[in-house]
Amino acid sequence: MTYDVIVVGAGASGAIVAARAAADGLSVLLIEAGAATDISGREYWDPTLWAELPGDPAIAWGYQSVPQPNLDGRVIPMSRAKALGGCTLHNAMVYVRGAHADYDAWAALGCTGWGWNDVLPYFERQEAMFGILTAPGNAFIGSLFRAAADQGIPFNPDYNGDGGQFGAANFRFTIDTVTGSRQTSYSVYLGAGSTRVQTVAGLVVSILFEGTTAIGVSVIPTGGTVPVAYHGGTIVVSAGAIGSPHILLLSGIGAAAQLEQVGIPVLVDQPEVGQHLHDDLFGTVAYTSPGPLPPQPYGLLGAVIFASTTGNESALDFESSLSSGAMAGMPPPYRPDSYWIWPNFLHHIPSGHGRDDVPLHRHVPHGLRRGGRRRSGAARQRRAQPARDRRLHRAAPHYRQYGGGVVHDRRKGGRSPSRLLSTS
Repeated sequence: MTYDVIVVGAGASGAIVAARAAADGLSVLLIEAGAATDISGREYWDPTLWAELPGDPAIAWGYQSVPQPNLDGRVIPMSRAKALGGCTLHNAMVYVRGAHADYDAWAALGCTGWGWNDVLPYFERQEAMFGILTAPGNAFIGSLFRAAADQGIPFNPDYNGDGGQFGAANFRFTIDTVTGSRQTSYSVYLGAGSTRVQTVAGLVVSILFEGTTAIGVSVIPTGGTVPVAYHGGTIVVSAGAIGSPHILLLSGIGAAAQLEQVGIPVLVDQPEVGQHLHDDLFGTVAYTSPGPLPPQPYGLLGAVIFASTTGNESALDFESSLSSGAMAGMPPPYRPDSYWIWPNFLHHIPSGHGRDDVPLHRHVPHGLRRGGRRRSGAARQRRAQPARDRRLHRAAPHYRQYGGGVVHDRRKGGRSPSRLLSTS
């Protein structure tokens, strides 16, 4: 059968694309590696159990970096989910549109249609579908806002609004305002089903081409070994920041020299595929509370701070959420009487006088250290076959965030690593 549209990946964007195409009267095939996984359990939908999900072997791809030389050799986990809904099934459910200036900067670089005023109607349409929950305040959050104001960070009534992100604000969450349950892109847009969307569980091996025109995809069905070909008029690759370039590379789209080295026929010599992978430094600072902590019904505490280390309110480089050690699933050293500030350093530029041998805090499970450098990385193909089984997926596809090295599969039992990706 030939479909009007084939969408690879049923995650944050893929499920929405499939639903919108079906609403336009098109026949749609939606392919998801974790489509057969049972996600009916309470842990997937109760926001208070969020911390138990990122490492859940039933849905985790298991991506992580190789040891980072600029982070004292730490291996940094990169949680990605394979399931209907993708990462919207295991993330912290926070809803942030992003900085106006970033969108306008993309438009200025030539990305027509990506300016803030261009994308705003799509955010508003999405929010009408989800029904975004705004976390209410409490005594703890009120104290936080007063402390922020003392440091020159004002209260912001809506960090997604026209006034921009700068300030301390009540968090927005993709949580159902009636039931209090997690919402995912799949549950919101396709949860009721669609006669025009057929969902297939399987791993995409490659995109099929006639010349340089994409005509379909080759898929290994879940539980199977023989690839099956599906054909479509439009092919949408929506497999995430790691999965999408991986599929393109397997299909012969990437740096010619690298593809030839691993025996993949070159279709398009495009060296930028897999390049410029960015992430932000994420640290943890812990405090003990002298009094009882408030309930935490949303996964994170209902407050967030957007600020600038340079004092420029239009160039934010710092975002911090908070959590409580009382949340379900929090491992040691997360004490029940503790609360945690989780700063993300965006657009990080080293000061030049930090000491690499001095940790920011004695409990830094996510690996931030003073003087650490933020660099773009890349994913490169190291063999002509995709990873197929759960063990390899959970332990293997690694990438480097902040430096060069080899990304490889790590299997238990003393077997030699079979190399899949390398990065620089």
